[in-house]
Amino acid sequence: MSTASESPGAYGSDFSGVPMAFTVEGEEETEDHYTITLSFRPQGTFAGEPGHEQFFIDKQGTVAHRQVLSLPTPAKGRRVPIVPVVAGLGVAAVAVVVVVGLVALNRDTPEPGGGDPAATPPSQPSSETAPGGSAVPPSTTAGVPAGPAAVPAPGVQGQGTVIISDDEALSDAITYSLTGVSPPAEGKEYVGWLVSDDDSLKLSGGAMTVESDGSIQHTMDHDSRGYTGINLVHTFGKVVITVEDINSRFDSPFGPAVFSHKVPLEAMEHIRHLLTNWPPGSDKGILINLKEQLEVAIFHANLSQESDTLENVKRHAEHVVNIIEGVDGPNYGDLDGTGDIENPGDGIGVLTHAVDRKHAEFSASQARDDPTINVHAALVDSYGKNVEDLATQARDRSLQVLTASDLASARASIDTGTDTVKSLLEAALNGVEATGQGGAVQAYEEAQLMASFLLKPLGAASSPGSLGRVTYGLNGRVYRIDATEGATPEDVSIALEGFSPGADDIRINTSPDGGWLVVESERFDP
Repeated sequence: MSTASESPGAYGSDFSGVPMAFTVEGEEETEDHYTITLSFRPQGTFAGEPGHEQFFIDKQGTVAHRQVLSLPTPAKGRRVPIVPVVAGLGVAAVAVVVVVGLVALNRDTPEPGGGDPAATPPSQPSSETAPGGSAVPPSTTAGVPAGPAAVPAPGVQGQGTVIISDDEALSDAITYSLTGVSPPAEGKEYVGWLVSDDDSLKLSGGAMTVESDGSIQHTMDHDSRGYTGINLVHTFGKVVITVEDINSRFDSPFGPAVFSHKVPLEAMEHIRHLLTNWPPGSDKGILINLKEQLEVAIFHANLSQESDTLENVKRHAEHVVNIIEGVDGPNYGDLDGTGDIENPGDGIGVLTHAVDRKHAEFSASQARDDPTINVHAALVDSYGKNVEDLATQARDRSLQVLTASDLASARASIDTGTDTVKSLLEAALNGVEATGQGGAVQAYEEAQLMASFLLKPLGAASSPGSLGRVTYGLNGRVYRIDATEGATPEDVSIALEGFSPGADDIRINTSPDGGWLVVESERFDP
């Protein structure tokens, strides 16, 4: 199919007044909408590459969203490229992607106090016009949300947290709690999205209601549309809230992002070790294993206490010791003298799992400027140390049981008084509320809080007192400088030299949230 448009300047001033010829190149139907992809080029003889535009049309026939993916490119001629540069750009830029004349650069080092800007730029620049009048749209392939509407909506206020918790499975529910939130425009609503580390997977948390006092309290759990039961910590490391049309049911965000936070990937790796991925490749983490092994030890302490023969009391006391010690523990073995080593545990041992709480500190060391991770990591360590101490005492009491000469004294060491095998193990699992002494359960909850997302409007300063950055060009170089007294300019051109040396950079600008830079340059010969 082919048609024409008489809209002057609709696709860049290079083609002002030139009728466009359109051809349908792709059609797709989903549950909620149709996606139509058109190619377009100037009518008549045109030897270059056509542009592409995409339309999303709802089932009522309304165009819900449209985006220009690329512009027609003449076969000959030189266009000055516009270079979006991730804000975190440094001398050690490591990647380059060319999309519709755009070159994106990034680095592996996260911005202080935030996520990895190279993996998830918070927003994308609006279209810029190069000399000669060639309008070049922003890249539509990187960042969240998808599509060209990723520039933060102006005037949005509010702040809050997003916390993952257990509902019917491990870390399968999420709660958004915000205050002071600006109400969305008429016909719009806020929708929360969980985003995977590589931005390839996005899970909607559903539309959220702003109460009259500006608060949002929204939970996605097993009663919610879109609930999957998957471990959210295992799969997602970023939250974005976008503004969408009311009752939109797209599988990906299309509206502008207004809140966002990403847990630094290096820190998230160790949080996942605590909660969902230890040993690597498993679906459970260190603290889940710790809780489960304590439960197994308590079960066998009960069996020991309920036994009516000294032989069985000691048999289950051996089980308790071996569960706590693990196969590499110094007290592991045939402790009741039967000739068999019996261990109903996982072989790793309660004490080893408790020591592996060190992954909380590993996580904190990767996010020294993140108070949420650091505060809760310290509590994971504190509660994990309690578990280690209490489990050690329970092991020692179990060893005393194994030396008992009569049934009554053996059973008394298991479950009489407060300093017994059962009471020590139960305190190691559940903590001691009266003293605030946390156990494995509390350590697990604190590890989940390490993965909290702190939401603030996109474009807000990254730290108290920060005034953002100023960008400028001078003598063929482009610079960026923090808007603080005594700051030193950063020569962005140094990074660009690594890709195309020996040419001038003319101008530089920044997106509203500082997440992207746009550079006009004479580098990168088309």
